[in-house]
Order: sequence, then C-alpha cells, then structure tokens
Amino acid sequence: MTSYADLGGAPKIVSYNLQMTTDSGDIIENWIWSDILGGASQPANLLAVYTLTSSIVGGVSYKFRVRASNEIGNGPYSNIITIKAAQIPA
Repeated sequence: MTSYADLGGAPKIVSYNLQMTTDSGDIIENWIWSDILGGASQPANLLAVYTLTSSIVGGVSYKFRVRASNEIGNGPYSNIITIKAAQIPA
C-alpha cells in the first residue's frame, strides 16, 4: 500500500467528483446518485465552482455531495447538502 511518505508528502488532488440526487428516505445507501462532474464515466475535473442550470424543477429538493481523488484513490464523500429550487410565485 502506498503511503504519504512514499509520495513525498500528502498527495495532491487530481480530480473532484460531484454527485446529485433527488431521492429521499432514511436509507441513504439506497439513494441513486448521478455524476454531474467527474466520476468514472467522465474526465478528471478540477473545477472549484460549478453552476447547474438545466433540468432544475422549482420546488424540488436536490442533494449534493463531493469527493476528491488523488494518486492513491478516492477520498470519502462530503456531508450531503440539500438545496430546494425556488418556485415562481403564483
């Protein structure tokens, strides 16, 4: 197993993976996540800012999580944040 010492210090981040879901319920492991940045099916990405502007539905709650990858592998996912899309007032 490779250690930080073997790499000359903490390895630098080579990619971020941002995921989104609209699933809910008590068992997070059953939620289906979609890669919207990075991930196995997309090229490596180091964007620090990402704007999602398509396919957003007013009144729907979207959940997001992110993780970093380095030469050793993937880090753990971040805490999940939830954002509810605004609706146009009636």
